[in-house]
Amino acid sequence: MPEAGLLTHAPERADGMHHHRPVILVVDDERGVHEFCHAVLGDQYDVLGAHDGPAALATLDSHTVDLVLLDLRLPGVYGLEMLAQINDTRPQLKVIILTAVMSVRTAVEAMKNGAFHYLTKPFSGEELCLLIKEALRSDRDDACFLPRRHLTSRHPQGPGASVLFVGSALGPLVALKLVLEQYVMADVAANTTIALRWLSHHLPALLVVHESLLSADSTRLVRIVQSMALACPVLLLAGSAPNCQLPAELASLPMYRLTGDPGSLDRLLRELIEVLAIRHMVAAPPPTFSSYVVKALSYISIHYSEALQVNTVAEAIGVSVGHLAHLFPVELRVTVKEYVTKVRIEVAKQLLYQRGYTLDHIAEKVGFSDASHLSRVFLRYAGYRPGTYRRYILSS
Repeated sequence: MPEAGLLTHAPERADGMHHHRPVILVVDDERGVHEFCHAVLGDQYDVLGAHDGPAALATLDSHTVDLVLLDLRLPGVYGLEMLAQINDTRPQLKVIILTAVMSVRTAVEAMKNGAFHYLTKPFSGEELCLLIKEALRSDRDDACFLPRRHLTSRHPQGPGASVLFVGSALGPLVALKLVLEQYVMADVAANTTIALRWLSHHLPALLVVHESLLSADSTRLVRIVQSMALACPVLLLAGSAPNCQLPAELASLPMYRLTGDPGSLDRLLRELIEVLAIRHMVAAPPPTFSSYVVKALSYISIHYSEALQVNTVAEAIGVSVGHLAHLFPVELRVTVKEYVTKVRIEVAKQLLYQRGYTLDHIAEKVGFSDASHLSRVFLRYAGYRPGTYRRYILSS
């Protein structure tokens, strides 16, 4: 077996020329993993090895690498930090996570930081080879001028699978997306056109259609999704009257129905998590939120474009500023101010699909003072400016 860290040379062809073989870097502190990878991959790939973060970075600086197999538990550094560093400096380099234990939250964080996928130890040689082939084959598909950590994974199953919310009621749908992201990747599309753009690059694990989408558009979208992914559940998020009749176009389609009202966010999230758990998409227990947090989320989903402060929200829902300021970080891991900003940025992303909307107009609609303010905050939260994001989404 070649020594870890040394390149296995490509075999020489009959004409004396060397043909290029993809180069894979294995970053793991277990010698057995290196031996296994060399034994399984050595016939098809040139395999490099590193036992810690500094050695891996040095290898990346000195060799052209096509794919990295990265252990999450490395001496002196957490694997997600290493992943983020690789993605910042080499955004097109594919990384597959290797780990003994992968929680849902860690999986989502890994995908956000640019991981292509992950394998849980112990894994088979067949699993490893299939995933590597898929990662290398998708290089051309993933090429774009935005870092990959800002894009959702294309995988319909596993940690990269996404829930897609579709409807023009952006405030409530964004609220569901932001909270559900603690458990699984999620996205929002304001209309069928945006949803179809999204579907051209992804397969959803769950489609949630809000009643604000026109029934004809809902029918078309549901039929398209069910033709693409027959096992994908479709949920209709309807109004608060559980017995009202569905439009005939929707009633004839196989779909579930959820009802919602301003105080039902907690229940809706529980039902969504239960559907995902049945689909083996999440392992986490359903979320529970205090009544004040639920009221605050509902209030912000309606009033996000206004001049919201913590005291504004607290007064509106009848709780002290201090208590609300304490509850948000505990239950949502963000402050009230950070959550309001996230809602505004997510809504702005949808409005950027509208070519006729200027940045000043979008800033006004989501609660920022002007286009410059929107651009600064968008860059801080999304990692790029709104103009860059608009050019990407409208050209993809």
